[in-house]
Amino acid sequence: MPKVKQLNPLSDQYISERIHFENTWWLSSKTELEFSSKSKRAYFENFISMLEDRSVRKPVLLMGPSQSGKTVIMEQAIQHLLDKGISAMKIAYIGLGNPSLNSLELSKLVAMIHQASAKQTETDSYIFLDDIHYLNYWLDELMPLLDQYPGVQFVVSSSVNPSFYPGDVVYSLNKIKEFVLPPITFTEYLSIKKVDQLILPSTIEWRGSQHNFYAASNIKELNRQFLEYLNYGSFPQIAYTKNSSSEAMKSLMPAILQKSILSDVANVYGIQNIQELNSLYALLANFTGKEVSLESLSSISGIEKYLLRKYIEYLEAAFLIRVIQRVDEFAQKFTRANYFKVYLTNSAVRTLFYFPVEATDESMPELVSTVIFSQWLHRYRFTPYYARWTQGEISMLGIDERRDKPQGALEIKWTNYFVNQPEELKNLIHFCYQNEMDTAMVTTLDTEAVKEVDELNLHFVPAAIYAYVVGVNTLERATR
Repeated sequence: MPKVKQLNPLSDQYISERIHFENTWWLSSKTELEFSSKSKRAYFENFISMLEDRSVRKPVLLMGPSQSGKTVIMEQAIQHLLDKGISAMKIAYIGLGNPSLNSLELSKLVAMIHQASAKQTETDSYIFLDDIHYLNYWLDELMPLLDQYPGVQFVVSSSVNPSFYPGDVVYSLNKIKEFVLPPITFTEYLSIKKVDQLILPSTIEWRGSQHNFYAASNIKELNRQFLEYLNYGSFPQIAYTKNSSSEAMKSLMPAILQKSILSDVANVYGIQNIQELNSLYALLANFTGKEVSLESLSSISGIEKYLLRKYIEYLEAAFLIRVIQRVDEFAQKFTRANYFKVYLTNSAVRTLFYFPVEATDESMPELVSTVIFSQWLHRYRFTPYYARWTQGEISMLGIDERRDKPQGALEIKWTNYFVNQPEELKNLIHFCYQNEMDTAMVTTLDTEAVKEVDELNLHFVPAAIYAYVVGVNTLERATR
């Protein structure tokens, strides 16, 4: 009987070869990376500024949903550093989605990167660790490396917010610079499609002073682009394609669905039933923008409430959904949050699971709300709410947490009806009166106007314009 050969662990030589394979620019600094020629996201310059700022010695954490373009922006950043004259051997990249690498301790992997680069990466260098969420305890492993390698700027990407991480999150996050890369915004989408001419600079009088705003040069065409974006455009793969959006969606659908839920990562975080998680994600995609409760979701899905909490927490940590909490007519939070709304962070996910909608579809009000919320959700320092009480509801609120008072109210509509009947916006008028607010905003299908009802100024703005403005302002805030 032949002797069975003993299996040996993956050798250091194999790992070293893989590191060299991933870092092709070590052989030639003139290497043109795969994604470097692609158009850069509007967020690219902000990301580069954070990456190159070494005044505070902290690693950069690039976060965002799967399929939002984190790997692309990392490779473009590497090309940027090479073009600036940074020595090729001082820049290293490793994709940790590779099972042959993500089983290693991070300290060993970084040590082998240094060895493979002839220790060039030990000083004044950059190490990019992509998809670090595949490592169970990456926060605990990364922190000691900052002291061990003070000359290295670590840049890591994750599709799961560290708040879901089972370690000393507060301590670790204080030592990290966070950068959130959202799905394609409507502002970016118009630029990518080279239809910026549909937007014209304008101004709006808001609470007694003039502010920069925008208007449409052709609202009919802008709304057509808005619908295309709502159905398809939040995915970079779709937004950048020159082919039909629907055909591109069909061809990419299996890969996007498989990657977006991050099945392997969900297992790492203790979720065993991936099929059940996927089913809930599909269900929430259908309910985006609608009020739900754990009881109603459990009744429809057949999933126990304790599991629903865990699944929803994971989906939110993976930047796939955002849970919006309810307040009352005085903008006060409820002691028990029995009811809440769930919004997709990417409205095109609904098309992935179901089908594209027309502008007259009965689900458009919720989907328009989803697009508008998704533009706001890129501001992770801003917490939106919605209000509902026995007699009424308000779509979106901003709350001044220090004063515990509402600082803005938005009623999201996909109709022009209320422009000529503003007094019928009874819920909004009541809420503003109760909270001593003299100004509010209402979105419309395609009409802009200002109306006054009982000393309350109502600004009516097309939903597509409002979504564009939020995207512009969010990017400008990120730049400051």
